[in-house]
Amino acid sequence: MNRVVCNSGPLIALGIPGHVDVLRSLFDQVLVPDAVQGEILQDGLKFLGVENFRRAGWICIVRPERKDELLAALLDGGEAAVIGLAREPRFKLVLIDERKARKIARDIYVLQPIGTARILVEAKRKNLLSEIALCSKNYARKVTGSMRKSSRRPCGRPEKFDSELCR
Repeated sequence: MNRVVCNSGPLIALGIPGHVDVLRSLFDQVLVPDAVQGEILQDGLKFLGVENFRRAGWICIVRPERKDELLAALLDGGEAAVIGLAREPRFKLVLIDERKARKIARDIYVLQPIGTARILVEAKRKNLLSEIALCSKNYARKVTGSMRKSSRRPCGRPEKFDSELCR
């Protein structure tokens, strides 16, 4: 089964242009920690794609069994919950855009982090999208006013993507 644990950034970036359903087409199961759901719904009035998220009944909202104190000290709540949840049932794939979280997921927890840009490229390759129009974090920040400011590129450096992990 091809499964991914997803953070709020990619859901927001995919939700604004209405592409959340791309995840359903690429993966058998999409899990979102309850902390990530809380982040999205907390800023719901500012987030243009919140209705797309709410309608996505196929997204599994999960409460992690335990909290990793190291992750909680290093990352925000949503990112820590994504990596923590991915470790519980031994998932391999995490969908996170934030560079520090991707590095921790890859280097410390031996997970395979991918970002929104990689999802859009894979969706385009599989003809799920007619064109790629990445909603960058800078645009999302202007629209939602809710994302932390960062001088880094939204998706960090490209990660190796194993297309076999997707259907």
